[in-house]
Amino acid sequence: MKKVFIISLVFISFLSSTSFGGKKYTYYGWGALSCADLLKSRTDSGMLNFLDNFELSSWIQGYVSAMNVSKKKTIDENTDFDGVILEIIKRCEKEPMNEISDELDWIYKNKMK
Repeated sequence: MKKVFIISLVFISFLSSTSFGGKKYTYYGWGALSCADLLKSRTDSGMLNFLDNFELSSWIQGYVSAMNVSKKKTIDENTDFDGVILEIIKRCEKEPMNEISDELDWIYKNKMK
């Protein structure tokens, strides 16, 4: 009886693990995507949908936190991360072959103080 329960549990876990399987960034994070991927993810209004915006904003906050620790620097906690997303989109429109992480790295070094 115990084996049947364990086998059933393993089988069910395999079924539930395939949701969101088509989105590369769910495995590697937004920084692994190219600017072209970001630009394709925009809605008709030119912005990201709510979930994508939330995920990218969270990824940016983690990136900034890690950079702050590694550089022994503090970025103002009032940083407008929606503004950072708009800046990334603007930079990606100019260079769609770049990676999102490269654009964020440039923004961190040149615009965040």
